[in-house]
This record gives sequence, C-alpha cells and structure tokens, in this order.
Amino acid sequence: MRTIIALLLFINSLGLFAQTPELIPFLKGKRWGFVNAQREIVVPCMYDYVYPFSEGLALVELERKFGYINAQGKTVIPLKYDKAQPFKQGRAKVETIFGKRTNGQFKVGYIDKTGKEIIPLQYLGLTNFRDNMATIWDGDYNGYIDYVGKVLVKPQYKFASRFSESRAWVATKMPTYDMLVGCFLHKEAFLIDAQGKQLHTIKNAGSESFSEGLCLIIAKTNDSTVTRYFIDKQGKKVLDVSDYDAVHGFTEGLAAVMKNNKLGFIDRAGKLVIPCQYSINFKWFYQDHKRTLFNFKKGLTAVMLAPDQGWNVIDKQGKTKLPRNYQYLRVATSTQILAKRNNHWGIISPEGEIILPLQYQAVKPFKNGLALVRKGRKWFYVDRDGNEYFEE
Repeated sequence: MRTIIALLLFINSLGLFAQTPELIPFLKGKRWGFVNAQREIVVPCMYDYVYPFSEGLALVELERKFGYINAQGKTVIPLKYDKAQPFKQGRAKVETIFGKRTNGQFKVGYIDKTGKEIIPLQYLGLTNFRDNMATIWDGDYNGYIDYVGKVLVKPQYKFASRFSESRAWVATKMPTYDMLVGCFLHKEAFLIDAQGKQLHTIKNAGSESFSEGLCLIIAKTNDSTVTRYFIDKQGKKVLDVSDYDAVHGFTEGLAAVMKNNKLGFIDRAGKLVIPCQYSINFKWFYQDHKRTLFNFKKGLTAVMLAPDQGWNVIDKQGKTKLPRNYQYLRVATSTQILAKRNNHWGIISPEGEIILPLQYQAVKPFKNGLALVRKGRKWFYVDRDGNEYFEE
C-alpha cells in the first residue's frame, strides 16, 4: 500500500511537468498564434498576445481587446473585453472600461464558457475568489459576494481584505503607512467571519492574512512601542513575538523572523528552531508584500547564507540541500526552484538538477509542461525539453 501511495504522489508531482500540450503559444515576429508539437502553425500568428489553453479555451488579445478561441482557432467569445483572465473551474474574470481609457473605470464580473455573465459586470472592483468569497467595490465601499454572486456582506467598508481561512479584516477608514513599523496601520479594524459577524477589534495596528489558523498582528502604542503577536480565529492572543524586528506568517508549522538583520525561523510554540543567521534586511523583508518569499514548500525554503556566499535551499532543520550556492534562489513549487547565476535565470530541482538551463533574463515556473521566459526583450514559451517556441 505504501508503494502505491508513493507512486500516486510521484505521478501527481509530475503535473507541473506534464507532457507538452497539443497546442503551444508561438511567437512569430511580433505576433502570436499556436503551433502543435511538430511546430506546425494551427492557429495563425495574428494576435498581440495569447495565453496557454485552459479548459479548452485560450485567452487572446488583439488591439487591446480580449476574447477566447477554441483549439480550431475559432472565436467563441468575442474580443470585446478590456481585461480578462484564463478560464478556471468553468469561469473567467473579465472587465470592461467605461469613460475614456486614460481615466475611465472598469466594471468587473465573471462569464462562463459560452460568454454568459454568471456574475454581472456591475462592480467597479472585484477580487479573485478565495474561500469561495470575493471582495467587491461599488465605487465607495467594499463588501463580499459568494461564488454564485450572492451578496454576503453589503458594501459598507472603506477597507476590506480578502478572506483567508474564513476570516477577513475590515475597516471604516483606510489604513496609513507607518515608517517605524514598516507596514500599514489601522486606527480601528475588525475581524469578521463569512457571515460578516465582527469577532475581534484591533486599534493602531496592522494585520496579515490567516495562515494555519493564526494571524500576525503588529501594533503600536502611544509611546511608539511596537508589539507583534499572533491571534487565533476568535481573536485570542496566543503567541507574542515582540522580541523580533519583523515576522511573517506560518507555513508548514514555521514562521520567518528577523533579528538584527538576520533571518531565522520559529515554530508555533515560539521556539527558535532555525537560528537567526541568514542575511536579510528590514526593507527587503517587508518588500515581500505577499509574505511568501520565505514560505516552506514541502519542507524547503531559500535563504541567503551571506552576501559573499550567495543563496542555498534549507530544510526545516536548517540543513543546506544544494551542492552549490547561487546568486539568487526562490522555491516556486515543491518541484521547481527558480535559480539565478551570472545574472541569468533558469529552473533547478530540489536536488540541484538543471530543469531549464540558466540562460534567460527572466523565467516563470513550468505549468502544464510550459514555462514563460524572457531572452533580451522577447518573451516566449519553452517546453520541458528546452524547445523554444518562437521565430523571428
């Protein structure tokens, strides 16, 4: 049984390196189309940009308008949107502009694969869904809708975060950035559940999203003392981390902390399990706005050993895993590490094997067998064998 489970997990991990899709975005000169695995053009190179096929349809752009085509190149949803996203779970987020393009506003909604609006384009702001909820903006206030578009919390807040683990932060006034603390602080903000019920209040404080049942709070007192602590989903303070200069949320049971410009990691009990010994600085730590740079993925994260030593990958015991150091590393997925050496980017495995040669100015991780890369000023796709899909 263990062998079968291990095999299934291994097969699942190969999803990111799945066989090259039947149709591949192809750049010819300055125009995009699609080719098959034999590099034969199937969809003419006539678009300003195309996205890989998703759920049978591809998002395409021409003259600043977006629409969708099928595998035969037929337009199935007209190119009439000013912004759009690929389909995911049978729906796509689309936007249209009203007023002049230079200063107009967007109306946002969702469509199905026939182009029918399943969430009408009536909101001036609409985030992607998380926890089956999305934040909406009516031009003045923020609220929340569910996956089918039902309003769960009517627009009434000037600030409304995205939901995470069925919790979100709202406020009647926008926060202001505090240079001392290094983040945005609210005069007053409320923790709410999916029904909009207020569970907890913070004052003169900022917060991150919930992760693994905990949320980091950063507060400043009247005498400018800064405190940092974690709360649970009811708002109860469970762990004080004020001894550190900066803290991120928990992933895989560990949280990144900074002390005297050195990076380390604590566990959920607050124990420093990986000493603060890696190079970092306060500005860099907080420029990671999504707080994901030092997240562990399958037990690994990337750190700078020292400015003159470069980057390596460590496990949850602090042991380095790669046979050599790099100019920069970032763990993108459990099977892919973005690596930089001699000012060129590529992709390596957690064991240090080359997946994509380090020869590009920029790379994005493989997804469904393709990776988007930049060479010079030209962006194009490559497959897992290193084949580049463009021609002059």
